[in-house]
Amino acid sequence: MAEALEREARKLTWSGQAVDIGQIDSELVRLRYQAAGVEAGRELFAIRTSLFNLIVYTSDREAARDAMEVITGMAHHHPSRAIVVIAEPSDGESRIDAELAAHCHVNPGLEQQVCCEELSL
Repeated sequence: MAEALEREARKLTWSGQAVDIGQIDSELVRLRYQAAGVEAGRELFAIRTSLFNLIVYTSDREAARDAMEVITGMAHHHPSRAIVVIAEPSDGESRIDAELAAHCHVNPGLEQQVCCEELSL
């Protein structure tokens, strides 16, 4: 059964530098609809399921990658919105860079696709 889920799973990504916080939510919605293969707002196929919100705070990218690897492995059994905050000091202007991912799959017995979200900020 795990193999069937893996075949159905899709991972869509988006990234940006010096992003506006509102843009992050808009891009997550767009990724879910893209995964469903429909135009945003046209159908109700892009369901975001979250059993919990997970926030990880780290000071380096290596620890963030390790956390995301664990989080990705949980997506089928524990749908969530995971936010990994990487606190990197900057010499210049303060800004938020974002990497977003929507992991989407069809659960057995459901006709609709379920998406989990990962945000690295």
